Amino acid sequence: MTDYDIVRQACIKASPDIEIRTCACGERVAASMPGYHHCNGGARVWLANLAIDEREIQLVDVLLAMGAAGKGDWGITDKGAFFHSAEGRQQFYDEYWNLRINDLAKQPPDTLKFLADVVRV
Repeated sequence: MTDYDIVRQACIKASPDIEIRTCACGERVAASMPGYHHCNGGARVWLANLAIDEREIQLVDVLLAMGAAGKGDWGITDKGAFFHSAEGRQQFYDEYWNLRINDLAKQPPDTLKFLADVVRV
């Protein structure tokens, strides 16, 4: 599994709305929702039969996944550097999120490796 895949799975676990299914009626439903969707017209649609659409994974999703990993509080500076807060102390890291490109798939490999190490359980 690649570093991207590890971070992506952690993000989806922390924010299930990343993966959605779109019903023929136009309503969008979380992919993690089980069973049937009841359309406004009364039709029942088995959700497992609908294709999964995935939006890009953004910085907010990554920060939620980092927090959900249970390893303290994480943040990012206005320059894109990650930092960790624990017991009143902050530690800054050399890895950066490119703030001009808010898509996990387009971040540098060293950033993906760092994030995978943080969210890995």
